[in-house]
Amino acid sequence: MKHIYLFLITLIISASTFAQTETLAKWTFPSSDVADTLAEEANEFNQNAFLSTMGGTGAIEMKNGETTKAAQCNGWDNGAGAKAWYIQISTEGRKNITVSSKQQSGNNDPGPKDFKLQYKTEDIRDWIDIENAEISVVNDWTTSALVDFQLPEPCENQEVLLIRWVITSNLDINGEELLESGKTKIDDIEIKGEVFTSLDQIDDKKNPVDLYYNSDNQIQFKSSILIKQILQYDLSGRELQKISIDDFSGTITNQQRQGISVLVFQDHQGKSYAKKVLNF
Repeated sequence: MKHIYLFLITLIISASTFAQTETLAKWTFPSSDVADTLAEEANEFNQNAFLSTMGGTGAIEMKNGETTKAAQCNGWDNGAGAKAWYIQISTEGRKNITVSSKQQSGNNDPGPKDFKLQYKTEDIRDWIDIENAEISVVNDWTTSALVDFQLPEPCENQEVLLIRWVITSNLDINGEELLESGKTKIDDIEIKGEVFTSLDQIDDKKNPVDLYYNSDNQIQFKSSILIKQILQYDLSGRELQKISIDDFSGTITNQQRQGISVLVFQDHQGKSYAKKVLNF
């Protein structure tokens, strides 16, 4: 039982603190060096995070940005649905992922007007559209700006996450046909996320137990493994109940009426699986 109590101590500490938001990777392109395509600020999982393009654009250059420099390239013609800026990062151990970025194109050699944000993970073959993430680029740095734009849940806790700003039409910012000479810029990219707490990590994908809430404070569980014993604790570590059982499913009477408690399911091999219970 020692490991259960250690787990509960961690849980109590985590429950008493607020979620911590951190920068996962950030690009502001402070110089004219193309090496600035490597993130200048990153957490431990993103030291090698980089910005690049796909679909056959021209080479990336560093040109004037909103404050310092920005990444720029041409060669966006005939690229709708294929040519894009993209980054490869990790969101491992992080949730509530957000993205910020700015884009711009000038009237001399006007670049693509229409972009949208998409993502892909190692488990997903095709690029997935992100809802409400259409971007219109003009000759300023504000119209196209994304500010802490929330990414969907599948982007959370990914060892490899790809995000791209892909063009969706072959029109330049003036509504004319996009030419090979058309140039576009991107600047001030920042990906943020909240660190998972122990409460978040309880219900991970490897947990064999699912809970279903019924009326009258009853909780039904279903498990893919045989459960021997169930224990319920409050966040002070006090044991609320202990149930001996030998089944794959059953119904539990919740012994805590308000707040958060923890159900610990033990199998016949001595392994424990925790599920948080929200009581209202």
